Amino acid sequence: MEVVVLIELDAGTAAANAALRQRVSTLTLKGQARLNFVAADTSTGVGSEPAQDVVALSLPSQEAACSLLAQWRLEGIIAAAAPVRILRLQPFSSMEPFALMFP
Repeated sequence: MEVVVLIELDAGTAAANAALRQRVSTLTLKGQARLNFVAADTSTGVGSEPAQDVVALSLPSQEAACSLLAQWRLEGIIAAAAPVRILRLQPFSSMEPFALMFP
């Protein structure tokens, strides 16, 4: 089942962030992953400066995510202390508002 991996990186580590983005780009070009978003978390920073960058990456399975994350940690792409979450997507059904208006 598809998972989304949230990786938090210190905003001040441009070289590490660039290395991660390069790896993600390679995976997306190969069709092995999908980049959902890259965001700046300003809730923990000072003023308008973000303290964390968050990368959301979709992978086909939890096993693929765990393997990839272990490899990236081993290679130093992601720091050992960097917070990472693996979220398993759950199917749900919903109707679009337009369909509800005109059944």
